[in-house]
Amino acid sequence: MLFSAIVLSGMFYDGVQAGKISQIDFVQYRDEQYRFSIHYPRSWTKVEATHVQTRLKVVSDHGSGGDDLSVVVNALPNSEKMTPEEFLKLMDAKEYLGYLQKNVPSAKLIKHGPTSLSNQVAYYFITDLTHHVLGIEVPMRQIQIQTVRHGNVYTITFRTDPGSPPANFTVFELITAGFVLWPEMPGENN
Repeated sequence: MLFSAIVLSGMFYDGVQAGKISQIDFVQYRDEQYRFSIHYPRSWTKVEATHVQTRLKVVSDHGSGGDDLSVVVNALPNSEKMTPEEFLKLMDAKEYLGYLQKNVPSAKLIKHGPTSLSNQVAYYFITDLTHHVLGIEVPMRQIQIQTVRHGNVYTITFRTDPGSPPANFTVFELITAGFVLWPEMPGENN
């Protein structure tokens, strides 16, 4: 099942104002094993991931904020030669929501559809959900974008408060725009 490979984790915030952004506002994370890089706000802090497939997890406000981001890479069996366009055809919003609701019954799918990530076809899901932790309800808006390359599914997940200001979503767009799957070089064994 395609979505059983998806690990649900992630979130984001500002600390950076759109219109006043420069390279010094961001930190670059480079992943040699899965050949990608991503930039995230300098005011965010890298934290320990809870899942082994999580390549990067960062939290806003120097690690104590309410927004986070994660990049998860999962192997998709028998898909080494699958194109992003073929992957897109496998996307099933009902299956995704069903999988999500097994873990978070209150999850609601807000929007989904095709998009792009690192100049290739991708798919996104926006969901609202509530986590229950120590008797406290924490509402979240989760945005996931997925694409595939060489049998690996790359998932970027952001979580924030559903009532967050538009600036949070601008930061999400900037982070996503800075995600790069490294180019393939001739003769390279990818």
